[in-house]
Amino acid sequence: MGYPVGNQLNEKILNSYKDNISFHSDGTLVVGDNPNAQIVQYNQYFDFCKDAIHYCNDNIKTFDKTFDYEEFYDYLKEKAKNDIGLKELFDTGAYSKSAFNNFEQYVYQIDSIYNQLVAFYIKNVAGKSWYDDEPTHLKPAFNGYTGFLNCIEKLSKDYVINVHTLNHDLFFERLNNMDMDKRRNV
Repeated sequence: MGYPVGNQLNEKILNSYKDNISFHSDGTLVVGDNPNAQIVQYNQYFDFCKDAIHYCNDNIKTFDKTFDYEEFYDYLKEKAKNDIGLKELFDTGAYSKSAFNNFEQYVYQIDSIYNQLVAFYIKNVAGKSWYDDEPTHLKPAFNGYTGFLNCIEKLSKDYVINVHTLNHDLFFERLNNMDMDKRRNV
């Protein structure tokens, strides 16, 4: 479907500072000119998010690794709030700070910011995200996948099917929108 593979998505996220992205006062990602960008707190969170991404990228390079968007998400959820180096980055950064807008609040807020950033970059070759404007497919046909789906359906009658996917699971999410004889989550 033309969605970016992991290393392409990693590059897009690392280079997000080049894109004209900001955040609206309701916390949603905006592309293009946002005249209120400087006064919206979510843009401060976005600045911190970009800095945290580069902080992590710089630190993993010392271990001969490269940035991985999924590992960064795990870092945000599990380790960021206890990372002394990230806290120092925050303390010395030009982020709006107050009793409420402290390090812990920034780490908490960049979770939503980061999820929107990843979602923004997951688009197919037609520029669609998450199967925007796609019709519901009816069984027995799904262009390009009918044979595969028939095989999965047949095998699933006698076996448990485990699938390992490297493309953000969007194909399987799309299958949940299909109208099938027996609805199954593949």
